[in-house]
Amino acid sequence: MVGREVEQAFADVVVAEVAAGSSHALVVCGEPGIGKTLLLEHLAGSAEAAGFLVVVGRVGRDGPAPYFAAPSASGAPLLVVVDDVHRADPAAVELVDRMLRHPPGDRVLFGMGLRPQYAPRGLLRALRAAERAGTLSTVELGPLPADQADALLDGRLPDPERARIREESGGNPFYLHELARSAAAPSDGPDGAGPGVPSGIVASLREELGALPASATRLLSAAAAVGDPFEIGRAAAAAALPEGEALDLLDELCSRDLVRATGVPRCFTFRRPVLRRAAYRSTGPGRCADARARISPAEPESAGVGGHTCQGPEAVRLLTAALDAVPDTDSATATLLRLAIGTAHLRAADHEQARSWASRARGATGTDPILQGAAAALLAGAAGRAGSVAETGAAADEAAALLDPLPDDVLTTQIDALLLLGWSETTIERPDPACVHLRRAIALAEQTGQVHLLPEARSALAVALTWTGALAEAARSGDAAIAGSRSTGAPESRLRALWSRCATAIVAGDLPGAARLCRRARGLPGTTAEIAATTAEVRLVAGDHDAGLAALREAGGGAELPRIARSRRPYWFALLTEAEIRSGRRADATVWAERAEEAA
Repeated sequence: MVGREVEQAFADVVVAEVAAGSSHALVVCGEPGIGKTLLLEHLAGSAEAAGFLVVVGRVGRDGPAPYFAAPSASGAPLLVVVDDVHRADPAAVELVDRMLRHPPGDRVLFGMGLRPQYAPRGLLRALRAAERAGTLSTVELGPLPADQADALLDGRLPDPERARIREESGGNPFYLHELARSAAAPSDGPDGAGPGVPSGIVASLREELGALPASATRLLSAAAAVGDPFEIGRAAAAAALPEGEALDLLDELCSRDLVRATGVPRCFTFRRPVLRRAAYRSTGPGRCADARARISPAEPESAGVGGHTCQGPEAVRLLTAALDAVPDTDSATATLLRLAIGTAHLRAADHEQARSWASRARGATGTDPILQGAAAALLAGAAGRAGSVAETGAAADEAAALLDPLPDDVLTTQIDALLLLGWSETTIERPDPACVHLRRAIALAEQTGQVHLLPEARSALAVALTWTGALAEAARSGDAAIAGSRSTGAPESRLRALWSRCATAIVAGDLPGAARLCRRARGLPGTTAEIAATTAEVRLVAGDHDAGLAALREAGGGAELPRIARSRRPYWFALLTEAEIRSGRRADATVWAERAEEAA
């Protein structure tokens, strides 16, 4: 086992205490694949070494016989290990309760593996009673942090692939092993499901789904087709379920820890990113196509807050309706919804509405620094994309002053504020503080399992690092963003990752690599004007000036480049100026230079 040294040492202590004359129970809890069985195996090995008689069973496979084990006639201490005790039927629950309250002798140790979300209530009551009595201890196994997850992976895997596997697994050791073992070259199929899912993970998910009603499985599959995170209204529509019924089924999925609530009302995320793709794969292609057909076929850019996305105008409608339903308009919930609405407008390039909602949120945050900082970061993002350098700088300064002193456990609820702050600082040519904020965002997202935020954070970091000239590190961050975006299945995230990596390749002089990245981006739905403009830039830098000029004007929507964000127009005008100079057209170059100066 890797990364479970503390838990193993605790198990050894329990064995020693029971060997010395007491009786006790040790329950190991956690999600499937987290390492419960391995820790119980360690417990059994430690007990055998201490002279215990060891009896091992698994509910649902070997039956309840281990519960009847009696102490050894030789007087040796006894260990009874029962894995998957959450599968216990009523008779087995009664036996567990009796054995916990009345052990069959001194020096008896019970070791149990448990998924609490699947356990009968009677079993949970019995375990809680024993814990209150001091005769039972619980070990909760969580995901492995990045360094320990790395220790489980094949050192021959390239860094971007290792990063992708860490993010998809969420630190779950079984998922890490399965993803590393398959290590198949990821491919983006037309269904957007991303790279292949190992059959072991699919089988594990199907086992979890076996205890659910068919309609809950149907909702989970529809949610997988919508994306990760998903908005429950869209998932209900994709599953062709009434929303009231879908909400009841969602409660069931949350209680089983298959999906989890996010910081945004009505938005939920899969327990681990790979589970979304496993749910997608476990559904027939025809059903997936039906689910996708029930939601809007023309997807505008996604929108949300906290990295939790809803989609396009529908996001604004749903979030506004949710805000109208909040009785206390000055509450934190109301402020979070204002931030979400502002972010939806920002993603849709409606910068004035984004600024308006950011100002409303800032005016209602009270003295809460995390909400004040998030509102300032949103204002910086909106002002930056609108091309207002002074306003962006002032809002970024305010956001940094509020967010930087906050401890990590507070900032984990608003990692998106750090992302917006980092992007905004890059926009106004402050790459060094941008790198600081983006690296912190990445670290927090990794620590808390919010892996859906990582592709965007790494894309932003790649851009900021490119500004500083750290091109090798920028390339690694861009590669990791591309690898991570394959897992989310979100075209917008993938496009941004490809664009940021392409920008680094251009600055590094790797024009063939930049051209390949542009071709990959052009094949994705929702290609933006910025992507098309970057493709034109590759041609310009390669010396194909006439074709590049025409492509850039087309991408920008005309000579004034109205489709390009105002904050980016000076750069593109300057690039057009240089191209005209190299083509010997000084008069045309002068026109572009004047536009560049005016835009700047």
